[in-house]
Amino acid sequence: MSYFNRQSITFGCLHKLLSWAKAKKQSSAGNTGIVHACIQKIHTFGASGSSASALQLKMPLPAFCTLNRSVTRALSSGIANCCLLAQCLYVSSSSSLQCKTATERKRSSRENSKLRQSQQLLDTIRRKSRRQEDVEYRQTEQSRNRGRQKTRRQQDVEYRQEEQS
Repeated sequence: MSYFNRQSITFGCLHKLLSWAKAKKQSSAGNTGIVHACIQKIHTFGASGSSASALQLKMPLPAFCTLNRSVTRALSSGIANCCLLAQCLYVSSSSSLQCKTATERKRSSRENSKLRQSQQLLDTIRRKSRRQEDVEYRQTEQSRNRGRQKTRRQQDVEYRQEEQS
């Protein structure tokens, strides 16, 4: 069974590489160095003549533990994913994908209304549970709310009238 498809590094190839590095039983930093060197060599000599020219290796490459987590997640749904591109290693060379900031990526992910609603629900649940468990957090939040209400009363006549009625 081939773990390398001659176009790019796959999850199967990366899994074998990480397993080999773990067998060496070095420190996490040592494993990261070995794995990064191997990935660079595979990319340079194995995938250089491929049609995957739109992909470039991330610089810097992710740490060993991050790569291990990505591979574990990808392969947890079945061995069929072993031939998929190891996207955790690559960035697109197209400028539109490379230049997005974290805020822009978050904004674009929230354009899907179902995703946005599920994220908002999770955030609400987290805040509620934190309020119940953490007295200091709840007091800080109440203090901020009182400050905002006081400022709004001073600046907004309609708000003040609504409160009084």
